[in-house]
Amino acid sequence: MDREWLENLKISDTVVIRPHNGHPLLSRVERFTKTLIVLENGFRVTKGWGSQPGEYPRYSIIQPTEELIEKIKRHTLINNLVRVKWDNLTTKQLETILLETKAQNNERNR
Repeated sequence: MDREWLENLKISDTVVIRPHNGHPLLSRVERFTKTLIVLENGFRVTKGWGSQPGEYPRYSIIQPTEELIEKIKRHTLINNLVRVKWDNLTTKQLETILLETKAQNNERNR
């Protein structure tokens, strides 16, 4: 963990929450207390270590990189697509999605 990065965080800075079991997610700094960094989604981490307070922390924050942000966004998009209720879409919407994915597959196969 980069302590200098942690010490220089400001309100609205983007951070990556890294659960010790699961996929990372993006958040922003909402506010600071004397000992904690409070994130917009309710997560709290210690100012000194950037990890969940307590004896056995389940998550910590790390500095976001472009590569990590892209990975998180991609994972989120895939999860959202898995949860789409395809029966609720119109035929036109389904055709548009299919055409776009076919175009992407054709580009990759070249």
